Amino acid sequence: MGKRLEKKRAKRHEKSMVKNDHFEAIIATVKASGYVPTIEEVMAKQTAAGGWTREDLASFGVSWPPTKGWLEDIRTHQSVNEAFDQLQERQNAFI
Repeated sequence: MGKRLEKKRAKRHEKSMVKNDHFEAIIATVKASGYVPTIEEVMAKQTAAGGWTREDLASFGVSWPPTKGWLEDIRTHQSVNEAFDQLQERQNAFI
């Protein structure tokens, strides 16, 4: 392999590492905030091809590449939050 090709690959790798750091920072911020998107917010970001961009996934707190079942995890989390909210409302009604 030529030195020119090696330099090109090294530069490309460096750029991808910077990009990964950027997305990892977004993911960490989202997770630290405790924000969980609603399924409606997730579906609104779906592309015409049926997927999601790396940036959108990061804004949901999902790393790249997304693991199998990431969308179901969001649905489950939303259902648990809704059930918890309903329970709190019932408890407040008795107080």
